[in-house]
Amino acid sequence: MILSKYIFKEILKVQCVTLIVLLAVFICQSIVLYVERASQGRIPVDFISLLVIYSVPSTLFLMLPLTLFASVLIAVGRISSDSELVVMRVAGYSTGHIMKIAMLLSCITAVVTAVNNLYLMPYSENAMIELRSDARNNPRYMPIESGKFVSFGQYHVYLEEVESNDGSNKTMGESFVLSNPFADRGSSFIVARNGSVGYDDEGVQWLYLTDANRYDPRLDGTYSFVHFENVKMPIGSARPEEVQTDSTRGIATVDLLNTDNVKEMVELQWRICPIFSCFILVIAAVPLSLINPRQSRFTRLFPAIFIYVSYYMLLLSLRNLINAETLPPYPGLYIVPLLFLIFVAIPLNLTRGFFRRKKQTEV
Repeated sequence: MILSKYIFKEILKVQCVTLIVLLAVFICQSIVLYVERASQGRIPVDFISLLVIYSVPSTLFLMLPLTLFASVLIAVGRISSDSELVVMRVAGYSTGHIMKIAMLLSCITAVVTAVNNLYLMPYSENAMIELRSDARNNPRYMPIESGKFVSFGQYHVYLEEVESNDGSNKTMGESFVLSNPFADRGSSFIVARNGSVGYDDEGVQWLYLTDANRYDPRLDGTYSFVHFENVKMPIGSARPEEVQTDSTRGIATVDLLNTDNVKEMVELQWRICPIFSCFILVIAAVPLSLINPRQSRFTRLFPAIFIYVSYYMLLLSLRNLINAETLPPYPGLYIVPLLFLIFVAIPLNLTRGFFRRKKQTEV
């Protein structure tokens, strides 16, 4: 019991440290990305912290099985290289006990992975979509200020006054809109009493003006004008990061259970497969971590990296093939954990003595 607690704590400690370090790296990367977008006026500064928080479940999607796989390799590998495992075997502690402890940690990690993948991921994806939609359509987050020119594509807008109501809304007062201000023969411009900026459903940005007069230059140097009650002018195209290319990521898992859509079936399989990964990778990691004390603890590192990369590259490849309807949706991605269990995990746990005893039994 004491040895089991010792090994459990060692593996859990390494997993927690590895998870914290990797999560901190990805969070810092996300912060840098969102700060850059905020500096360009593409997202409000107020949303940076929320966007970072909502991106954590997507980061944990592959990180939880990875940290478990790495913790077993590092912790058990250290015990083996320091000859502690030799002493444990003398005391009657077999490697089967280590596998049981690792599988217990696999169950815990699998439960956390299931909650993250099946509930938190679609929830956070929908929350991020709502934040982006709010940033596009809420007047509070318009990149406009009083007494300044604002460039919207081919139009340059001077805002004489921008009113803010309790910091939650912005209203454009009298506005001057110049079109092609550097033209040789003069440029047309519009004077409006009120205005606003918004996005349509396709992500295209529009300038809305009310009670506006349009002035166009004539050849004799005078201007003609036309009065409009309402004017709608396109001032921007859809931004790539704001166009939802994968609408299935935000669908609730319950809604994916009963569907005939191929992409939705693949999305459900993509969320479930990392749960199986927690068990498959640990079954392969335990024999890889059992090394000779005379060998370096990094002896099995490259085979372990190859197994992990191959596992997820095969998952990603099958996902793309099924989405392209090159392969059928079933068995789909579930075939990958099964193949790795049969051809990788189980063979790594079968010693030569097993085959020799089997051969003697047959004779």
